[in-house]
Amino acid sequence: MYLPGAEQGEVLAARFQFQDLSRIYDLRQLRISASDRSSFAEMVSAVSEYLRKHSGGAEEDAKALLLGEGFGGMLSLGVALHCQEELQGLVLVNPATSFDRSPVGQMLSSLPLQSISAAFDQINTSSLLPKSLLSVGGRKLPDVIVQALAGPIVAVGALDRVQRGQVGQRIIDGIGAGTGVLGLEALVKEADNLMGGLGADTVRHRLAVMAEGLKFVNPSLSRLSLPTLVLAGEEDGLLPSQEEAQRLCEEMTMCKSLTLQGAGHLPLDGRVNVTRIILESLVAPRGRRYNPIKDFVPPSKQQVAEASQGLSAFKRLVSPVLYSSDLATGEAVQGMGGFESIEAGGRPILLVGNHQLWGLDTPLFVSEVYHSTGILLRGMAHPSSFALQDSLMFGPSKDGERKPLETFGAVNVGNPRNFYSLLESGQTVLLYPGGMSEAFDPKVSLLFSMQPCTICAPSMRCISRSLANSTPNATPAAKP
Repeated sequence: MYLPGAEQGEVLAARFQFQDLSRIYDLRQLRISASDRSSFAEMVSAVSEYLRKHSGGAEEDAKALLLGEGFGGMLSLGVALHCQEELQGLVLVNPATSFDRSPVGQMLSSLPLQSISAAFDQINTSSLLPKSLLSVGGRKLPDVIVQALAGPIVAVGALDRVQRGQVGQRIIDGIGAGTGVLGLEALVKEADNLMGGLGADTVRHRLAVMAEGLKFVNPSLSRLSLPTLVLAGEEDGLLPSQEEAQRLCEEMTMCKSLTLQGAGHLPLDGRVNVTRIILESLVAPRGRRYNPIKDFVPPSKQQVAEASQGLSAFKRLVSPVLYSSDLATGEAVQGMGGFESIEAGGRPILLVGNHQLWGLDTPLFVSEVYHSTGILLRGMAHPSSFALQDSLMFGPSKDGERKPLETFGAVNVGNPRNFYSLLESGQTVLLYPGGMSEAFDPKVSLLFSMQPCTICAPSMRCISRSLANSTPNATPAAKP
């Protein structure tokens, strides 16, 4: 169930996530109308009652997962405190539990909303001004004033650089088209987009509900023992979300956090894939978590092209030359011609090799094999490689998408079952038994025998003993 932020109206940035989420979950969405005046406690009670009524049972996979954004994140925590037993877990996106510590939140709370509404009512009753001056673009004047005051605050605080650029361009386009006085209607329209067209009374009520929620949730966080994932926008200027994610994970057991690089307060706008983030986290039921062997999808043509472009400068720098052995003659031939002659007969193929300095040869080799044969090697990568993968060689990756290593089939060598499962599924596996020691220590290399040998699976230690011995300053017995 998706619970929206209080700063959003009927048009939600998270709508870009709904189609993908619906493939995995029976998606439900809480809608809070602009006229709703429920208290925080009433909202908690209503959502809790709905969950109890529609719960699928006691099994983990049948329980609800709450995805709360902003105020919806705080509401999710309130619901969890009320009916923890009905929930599978929580995903909190920039939760508003830090609203009282946010400078922007304090600015919004200090707006004279009550005075603006009272002044308008007095003017409207006395008929001091023509009716035509009491509205702009069909909106009541106090609502327009609130949008004019709060809209820029929200824009500065909530939007990241990409979103601010998009909004600014639309305002410039509106002014250039001559809509309204000095583009006022364009400004009002963008303020409506940012705050969902919320009027002065609605904004005042929601700020009061936020204050109520803070008192309800924050003192009781330690009572929660649900799997929880906190997503924090790196550029969230509305709330101190990164610090709050750390605080929540210190307060709650079974809580992990993830920073969304380059994202602001409204990160679910299509640039991230929250479905993938969920499936790779502790909040997903075990049966639905991402399996790098069974669930792997080969990279798209665009991803292959982008990776090739990223490798082009490196190729020009080192000018790699690749050889393979002709199986018929045993001679080394330039290119992958020998590799193409391998007849696997439907069986898996295991490639075992030596790392060159820092392992920089691996992406070049994987790329060459793929472009020459169409075979994507499933590399067995050291766990530390996954932490170092966002290098200049590959370029940055987007949150929620496969990281470069996973995109091109790499699997964690730390789990021997991964190796066995890859071979069992008939895939072509690339293994460097020397590992990180060989890649980073020039004194360590592996000497291979050309004689056939037996591979023991799934024990990686058995493979290393069977295929190679570590010796100082050894040279490969076989040709490159």
